[in-house]
Amino acid sequence: MVTTKDPAAPRAIHDGGSLLDSENRGFEPEFLKVVERLEREDIADRELRARGEEGYNPEEGYWALAPATARLLHVLIQTVVPSRMLEVGVSHGYSTVWLAHAARLTGGHLTALEYNPRVLEIARQNLAEAGLTDQVDFVLGDARETLTTIGDEYDFMFLDCWDRLYPEILPKAVPLLRPGGLMTTDNVDVDEPGSIEFRRLLSAYAGIETTNVPIGTGGLEITTRRQD
Repeated sequence: MVTTKDPAAPRAIHDGGSLLDSENRGFEPEFLKVVERLEREDIADRELRARGEEGYNPEEGYWALAPATARLLHVLIQTVVPSRMLEVGVSHGYSTVWLAHAARLTGGHLTALEYNPRVLEIARQNLAEAGLTDQVDFVLGDARETLTTIGDEYDFMFLDCWDRLYPEILPKAVPLLRPGGLMTTDNVDVDEPGSIEFRRLLSAYAGIETTNVPIGTGGLEITTRRQD
């Protein structure tokens, strides 16, 4: 997850409690090991950012998805049973691990877009450690460009790049969502001016129905494109 919100804000990763404490039944040990490590590393990364450590580069921070949000996406994917999935914004791969695991359960495949080659390589390593490499195709580059090169008709989409870019990404992302598909967007706070504008732009597309779930960092926007 990457966001323009205050980097020193309290960590939202604890919303709903740790998944590893009470909701880990049925998950493979190698998957849980990676998830637990990435959660610890993200907490440490946020502490560095809050202290304003000299030399800290926010472009290479973790910005991981809140565990409660990750679990919700995991359940949504099993409900939708998508064959083609798209993620915009990989960072170190915490959300990607969750999406790829759900894809394996449902027989789907994930295309994941990331512009930073260094963090993309780290994400690849995390997916390999979790045993999920075969579930994901990574695409390196600016999503404002790569979204026009990856084909169309995705059943499930997850947007989690810098939220200031959401208005620029929408015109390229919405047409990729198949009718009846589901698009989810992290860091959408219904009281924040940028998110208000994002939701206004999103709702203006024909056939779009959208709602906001107050979970994780700000909230999760859940959107469908009605079938004709």
